Amino acid sequence: MRKGPCAVHPEAPAVARCFRCLAPVCRACRVRAARRTFCPRGCSAIYLLQRAAADDWRYVRRAAAGLPRSPWGLLRTAWGGFRFRLRRTRLEQHFKGLKERAGAGALVRWRLRWALGAGAIVSLVLLRGLLPSGPPEDRMARALVTPSPLPPPAAPPAAPASLVPPVDEAVRPAPEPAPPSPPEERRPSAPATPGLRGRPLPPGHRLEVSRGVRSRKEVALTFDGGSDANVSAEILDILQERGVRGTLFLTGGYIRRFPALVRRMVEEGHEVANHTDTHPRLTTYAKNRRQQTRPDLTREAFQAELRRAEKAFQAATGQAMRRYWRAPFGEVNPELLRWAAELGYVHVGWTRGEGSETLDTRDWVADPSSRLYASSARIRDQILGFDEEGADGAAGGIVVMHLASRRRDDPVHRRLPEIIDGLRSKGYALVTVSDLLQEDGDGSTAGAARRPARSDALSGG
Repeated sequence: MRKGPCAVHPEAPAVARCFRCLAPVCRACRVRAARRTFCPRGCSAIYLLQRAAADDWRYVRRAAAGLPRSPWGLLRTAWGGFRFRLRRTRLEQHFKGLKERAGAGALVRWRLRWALGAGAIVSLVLLRGLLPSGPPEDRMARALVTPSPLPPPAAPPAAPASLVPPVDEAVRPAPEPAPPSPPEERRPSAPATPGLRGRPLPPGHRLEVSRGVRSRKEVALTFDGGSDANVSAEILDILQERGVRGTLFLTGGYIRRFPALVRRMVEEGHEVANHTDTHPRLTTYAKNRRQQTRPDLTREAFQAELRRAEKAFQAATGQAMRRYWRAPFGEVNPELLRWAAELGYVHVGWTRGEGSETLDTRDWVADPSSRLYASSARIRDQILGFDEEGADGAAGGIVVMHLASRRRDDPVHRRLPEIIDGLRSKGYALVTVSDLLQEDGDGSTAGAARRPARSDALSGG
């Protein structure tokens, strides 16, 4: 690339270009930093600030996770603290050199001031770790991760007596447990405030269900709607054609993007439940394969996700959501279950059997090379053959599918008519989650007034 004359000294030939703005610079005014060449107008400061901010953020996240237990983890933490202080020292030395150099002329002063101003917030937060009042790990973790503290109440709120540990079986009444303790290596959440408590939980309130009563031959078809709806209308057509009502777990984003589809669901008698507002990851499973609540997820933020989805559904249909919810990506733990239960919600999973048997269709897997991928015919046979040799079969089962599909070939929802007809031929009635759990529906629900009487021939008595 042709360099041309220097941008600062037009009479001098350029020997290089600025790494950031590509301005030609001569030998007299070039600035070297991080083994790169920059112009004297503050580009080096901007580059170093951006790089230091990215490195410091990774260090802060590791420090906020807590002190590691292994010798290698302790060594890594000590090395990270040394590099943090080293970056601060190098930045200060570089800024000092730029100021001394900028004093010779006013051309670079405005650029240097802009660079320092852009990094002011980052510098103020991160440089607090150098104060003598404490190590940077503790101070930065409190400044960047811990939410603003709420006024402490007179006494910590006691856990409701009706809260019980999560169970896989749906209808078994659970004993009264001791007050729950926070998960290991996680700070306790902020104290509950009266405004976020929600309505009181009824006696025997369950936190989670994944199967209904096995004594009745009933199966619930459930569908999750996240951000897309490319097969939603086709699924609704199939359900309407065969007279099936399902339970649809919708996000607030889905409701706001497709209000006409949501109103159609209500008119056709389906019940709508909560799938959070933005479909966020709630736990650290994607990083460490452990269902620990994300360190930056507070109780208030989680409950706001459920409330915003409720308001979106209320605005679109004029009705209230069913008090069921399903965690995005299936990421859930006892702490999240308790937070949702404070708002009256029960988590609805899906039914798993012995070994690899499951009523999860995994229709979201579109890559044929994935180990989770299965053809639509195999998924159909998996649903229809669930626990075929067992005493209960699929009785009380909860099937999960999705209202969108990325499969260009062999989409699973095209097998839905065969799944419905196959289950009915085996004597199963297809019902909503409310019917499956024998609840009378004290709250408003989509299509509650349209509930037909169960057929004794299909429900098994």
